[in-house]
Amino acid sequence: MGEIRRKVTLWGRGRKRVRALIDTGSSTSYLIESIAKQLYLPKGKPVIVYDDSGKVKGYKSYAGISLDKSGVAISIELIVVKKQSFPLLIGQDFLQRADVAVDFVHDKIQVAKKFRRKKYYR
Repeated sequence: MGEIRRKVTLWGRGRKRVRALIDTGSSTSYLIESIAKQLYLPKGKPVIVYDDSGKVKGYKSYAGISLDKSGVAISIELIVVKKQSFPLLIGQDFLQRADVAVDFVHDKIQVAKKFRRKKYYR
C-alpha cells in the first residue's frame, strides 16, 4: 500500500482547505478535532481506535471531501480524533466510494468522471 499528500477541501457548515494524507493502507478516514469544530461537524457515536501509541478516543462524524478542482464533494463517515500527524487522513472508505484512481509512480490522483459531472452526497 502507499500514500500521497495533497491539499483537499472539506465541507461541513463551511469549507476549509486542509493538508491530507491519502493512505491506501487505512480502511477508515480520520480528521483532527480542531478542524471538525471549525466546520461544525456533527458529533456522533463515541469510538475507540488504535494507533501506534495505543488506544485513542474519538467519535464518528460526516463531512464532504473534494480531492480535485471539480468542486464535487463526496460525503463520508469519518472518525474525529484529538490529534494525528496530518489534519486529515483519507482511507479506503473514501477512495472506494469516490472511485479514485491513485498513481503512486507519478504522484497523481483522479476522481472518477461520474462524480465530476454532478454532486453526489450520502
